[in-house]
Amino acid sequence: MIVSLNDAGGGVTKAWGLSNFGFRSCWGSLSEQFSKLADSIYFQSVDSRHLYLNLFASSSLHWHERGVTVEQLSQFPFDTSTTTAIRITIDPSSRVVNGGSGVYFSLHIRVPIWATGSNTIYVNEEAIAGNMPGRYIQIDREWNDLDIVEVSFPMSLSIEHINDWRPEFANVRRRFGARGIVVRVLVLSCSLG
Repeated sequence: MIVSLNDAGGGVTKAWGLSNFGFRSCWGSLSEQFSKLADSIYFQSVDSRHLYLNLFASSSLHWHERGVTVEQLSQFPFDTSTTTAIRITIDPSSRVVNGGSGVYFSLHIRVPIWATGSNTIYVNEEAIAGNMPGRYIQIDREWNDLDIVEVSFPMSLSIEHINDWRPEFANVRRRFGARGIVVRVLVLSCSLG
């Protein structure tokens, strides 16, 4: 809250808006959002049979309930050929096997709404069909040690409705007819000194 509640400089006031219109709720929660990203990379179902991959970030998850480690190696957004690579490692000491040498579970990979180009998902170099933007692709299988999933979602530009009739956006409505250009920008930081 320190970041969002401090003024930017001397003599500067923060326009809070009215309680029923114009209140920018992100002022109180924006600083929290960055710390919340890490806990939203993966979700599991209540019955521990489904794993949902939501964000494409280099990370590692030891999924105790299934006895596997899921590791993401992502160069997103720097690598335009691959969004992320996922390696499944089976923990031999805590196998949850169904008669085979692997572990059966469903991996659900989020296909972002902006991924409207030539999306590809491969499991051990075998193409997976049906990756539709705005949905999850579900891969049901027995996963073996060191299985690799390669995901590529090329970025694209899209036009979407702007449902905001405030006077500040009148020019946008005149120009695009209640539509606006949505540009997905990634803000990267670096050391300046």
